[in-house]
Amino acid sequence: PDGPGPQGDPDLQDADADPPTGPPGPLQRARARLAAWAARQPRGRVVAAGAVAAALVVSTGVVTSVAEQHRLDRVAAAPGGVLDLSAPPTTTWRFAPGADLWPVAQLDGLLVVAESGGEADPDAGVDWRDRARLHALDPETGEERWSLEVAGAQACGTTMSLVAGAVPRLDPVEELVCVRHADAGWSALVVDGDGEVRAQRELEGLDRVVFGAADADEGDAVVVTPTADGGLLRAQRVGEAARRPQPADEESGTWLPDGKVEARDVRVTLEDAVSGEVRWEATLPAERVTRDGWYPCATWSDDGTEPGPVDDGLLRVTAGATMLTLAGCGLDAQLTPDGERLDRDWPAVGGEEPRGDQTARTQPVVATVGGGYAVPPRLQVGADGGAAADREAPWTLLAGDTTVVGELTGPLMDPWATDGTDAGVVLSPAGGRLAAQRSGDGERAWGAAVTAPVGVLAQAGGAVLALAQDGRLLALDARTGAELWAGHLGTGSGEMFGGAELGAYVHAVYTDGHRVVVVTPGWADGGSGAEWTAYELRTGDVAWGQEMHDGYALVLPVAGHLVRWDGATVEGLG
Repeated sequence: PDGPGPQGDPDLQDADADPPTGPPGPLQRARARLAAWAARQPRGRVVAAGAVAAALVVSTGVVTSVAEQHRLDRVAAAPGGVLDLSAPPTTTWRFAPGADLWPVAQLDGLLVVAESGGEADPDAGVDWRDRARLHALDPETGEERWSLEVAGAQACGTTMSLVAGAVPRLDPVEELVCVRHADAGWSALVVDGDGEVRAQRELEGLDRVVFGAADADEGDAVVVTPTADGGLLRAQRVGEAARRPQPADEESGTWLPDGKVEARDVRVTLEDAVSGEVRWEATLPAERVTRDGWYPCATWSDDGTEPGPVDDGLLRVTAGATMLTLAGCGLDAQLTPDGERLDRDWPAVGGEEPRGDQTARTQPVVATVGGGYAVPPRLQVGADGGAAADREAPWTLLAGDTTVVGELTGPLMDPWATDGTDAGVVLSPAGGRLAAQRSGDGERAWGAAVTAPVGVLAQAGGAVLALAQDGRLLALDARTGAELWAGHLGTGSGEMFGGAELGAYVHAVYTDGHRVVVVTPGWADGGSGAEWTAYELRTGDVAWGQEMHDGYALVLPVAGHLVRWDGATVEGLG
């Protein structure tokens, strides 16, 4: 499908931006199409526009103490954590079986990739997935620990999390869940860390099935998504579909439906993949579709200039390690893995859920690196049905168990990379400054002069590395907010793209606790390459810098090591 717009794709929204008054832009449409396409194409030729093809040295050295081993374990488990970033990149191993590959999971410290088994042969009536195979690779050495045929597998793991957020991440999973199809019907296959099949169970009640996302032509299909905790999530529109309004060109470039847009509710069920026992189930009421928020209910022409019929069938489901997201026409919901609705108003009275006449939020709920959640304010709807953001309204900070901790001064600015240590603060913009509040009670800890802060790149080594909109990097003491050093982003002139989101300036961030590597577009070649720059966290000295020019690929941290994937090849970067 040509995709959800601002309401249906929460990852594309800007907390400080006004609600959209026109169709989604090219970047929004491209990312929405990528997410939907990846969900129904398990071979996963996901080429992340802006993700970088590169390699990086990862050398653990000799562990000399228990404390150092514990530190390395924390780094390996942290977002963007890499064991050693002391030297520039080198490729150490390569896995290329000659067929399409796609990453599906981190499982017991291994990278699990799925091989397509070759291209489909239409004349023979053979689907390439009939010959799919899983390979478990040691991310440090490339050694294949085990291999398993998964004939008929239509979906494995939580691949959708790769394209769901600003930072591509492959969630660790407790068990790898695959959904397979054969003549007898649908079944769930559960694999443990040793490559042994723990269970294979027939799935009842599945007829019309799609994986990860449904488009307007699949509005009654069951969207099926494996979860990181050994579950299987089912989501389906329920009720009778309403009339499908047609978009009308009210003015040049302004489209509005010729009638009221009514979306159906969504029934969600999470079952245990091994036993089939239902862990929880809920009906998510469709929210009122405002005049400004109907774009997720329409498909768009290839050039993005003309919408098609308005329909509520669009639905995208992402199952991350800490949060489940359902987005589409009249729905923008986030839940905990246990099924508790996060995008309600906190504190809730009597556990009340969001009602169908409430509108979508300016931004989605965000899972913090510390294990909690940040809940943004809702849009304010006027008498004419238009929506506006309340820029002064605070965000609500929740602990991991969803108890209310306090209020944030603005949108959460979580670091893209950490070393696994807890700085004890959460960060947000406040009046052109960067504000830190204690994660335990929400009380103000410190404020720092960061001109129009765009985001936080890293929190590691006792430092917070922030980026200002003028391209300046500022390293701050994580406890006091005192400035440690300042400089410009990248090894080039510091020239920046114009944009309000961190992803417009930065492609990726990694840290080993001593250094932080920031990956930026290649200024010299118009952005087709990339610059990798390693900064010493406490001093700002550039440890090394290197330009990369080998096309687009996805570079993922896996158990403290970096691996590069381009759709057909996986390489170890160490």
